[in-house]
Amino acid sequence: MSKSYITVELLRLISLLPVRKIFFILISFFLIFNLLAINTANSQTPPPANYVPNQLIVKYKPNQSPQELQTQVSQRSNLGKTPLLGPLMLFFTNIRFNLTGQDSPEKKLTQLEAAAKEVGVVESQKLFLDSQDATLKNYYLLKTNGQMEVLKAIEVYRKLSIVESAEPNYMFSTMGI
Repeated sequence: MSKSYITVELLRLISLLPVRKIFFILISFFLIFNLLAINTANSQTPPPANYVPNQLIVKYKPNQSPQELQTQVSQRSNLGKTPLLGPLMLFFTNIRFNLTGQDSPEKKLTQLEAAAKEVGVVESQKLFLDSQDATLKNYYLLKTNGQMEVLKAIEVYRKLSIVESAEPNYMFSTMGI
């Protein structure tokens, strides 16, 4: 049998079927093919995360970086040392923190130090040292001692009110041509 004979026979058979059946058969084949394609695409596992071990990148909220908190704590400490007016201003500032439900810089810094100790941070450095950009100056690279997995360390930092985001230090590569 030749290919042309088979094609002619198929066309003759199709012409005998009512239009509704042809439409139903075509739609059925289309749906089955798409379902098979979706199932094979979903069964593929994603590639493993490609990030630097024992490193995470943390973006602090504006005016909440470790250096800025330390500066605020120092200023409040110096304010308390000024005679008469200093302790009074410090007292009213603490009342304001209590009424608004905000944490004091001292409390935020203590929480940050506790998180760093829990995670095992051995080094913290600004990513963009000379940047005057308000967004970029809040990014820090944290290096840990490896006692905690990077993804768990990220969860610890994301719980802090002063942290805007925390991510692994992803490794990217370009494809060679």
